[in-house]
Amino acid sequence: MQENKAGRPCKVCTSGERSNIEKMLVSGAGGISTISGVSAVSAVSAVSARFTISPSSLYRHISSHMAPLLRGAIRGSETLDTTSLMERIQAIADDALSARRSAQATGSTITALKAGDHELKALNTLMERLGIDSTETIDLLVASKALLRSVGAFIAQNPLPGSLLIDELAKRSPELADSYREIQAKATSLERSSK
Repeated sequence: MQENKAGRPCKVCTSGERSNIEKMLVSGAGGISTISGVSAVSAVSAVSARFTISPSSLYRHISSHMAPLLRGAIRGSETLDTTSLMERIQAIADDALSARRSAQATGSTITALKAGDHELKALNTLMERLGIDSTETIDLLVASKALLRSVGAFIAQNPLPGSLLIDELAKRSPELADSYREIQAKATSLERSSK
């Protein structure tokens, strides 16, 4: 049994339903990600209602007790998709950002601070998972994103050289090449429909 920072036993850890709660959290059915358009906040609410455990207890369990379990699962299992996990963490950060902005807009300072704390924890987890330890890495990620968008625009506007670039890219990253083929196909389709 794990205790929270105040020394009280964690309500999820002491629950007879801990295993089921954690399965739902890990699977995304309740709090780690957005599933089928359901936000993490409403998913946690659903788990909270089902197991009569407060959302704040669930968030504390996720941030204090689930993260170590997930890191262990990532190291010990090839079936857990790291990219999917990072997308889930990013979704939590995005949901927390949205909640923080909404709370700020309505003047709810305490809620805004709590949402900001959840956002910071999710971002820290994401940065740790990605191995980001400096602003240089963040700058490289931003530059990479700009480069990927520029390549997409080039491919969409220049079909023949774009196809050659996609063929070369396929040798190194077939999945990325497939994504660019889709972009090129959509651009070609839009061009034909506008004529």
